[in-house]
Amino acid sequence: MGLFDRLFDWMFGKPIPVPAPVPSPVEPSAILTLLELHNDYRLANGLPKLIHNPVLDNSAQFWANWMARESKLVHEAKGYTLVSRIRDAGFTPWLTLAENILKGAISSDQAFDIWKKSKPHQLNILGNYRSIGFGVALDTRAVPFWCVNFGSLADSPPLKDFYASFNPEFDQRVTLSGPIFP
Repeated sequence: MGLFDRLFDWMFGKPIPVPAPVPSPVEPSAILTLLELHNDYRLANGLPKLIHNPVLDNSAQFWANWMARESKLVHEAKGYTLVSRIRDAGFTPWLTLAENILKGAISSDQAFDIWKKSKPHQLNILGNYRSIGFGVALDTRAVPFWCVNFGSLADSPPLKDFYASFNPEFDQRVTLSGPIFP
């Protein structure tokens, strides 16, 4: 498929497929541990668990692979943005999105602990999201690059109602943010 075809498809609604991710270099149990750590922390803060989403896994793994290949810890590069990666992976139409990335943590526990202690990353962990996906890749020196994608689809039940049904006291603290991008 040529550049013109890809541009045409992108302009007229056909998503450009995200390349199939290379399997994560960590054991599947490490990803499950990361999911449990996120959900335990959310529950301890009066929030519902996040749902593990394979589409967000693909997006996160694609970005972890890219960062490891380029040996760069960035949220955007060479036309790739969180929005474009999520859209191209097929997570649409979304309502809210966020991403945590990290370089160098040697375990799920260490990665989560670093994110939990960083206010912007902690806000993502505790944010208005329903789904989560993970990716981990090693660079040429075996340094791990981690990526977590958070999101909520626009066609899912309203988040404020979702959170209120789980914890009525939380209702007053929830604000919805983020435009809907088909």
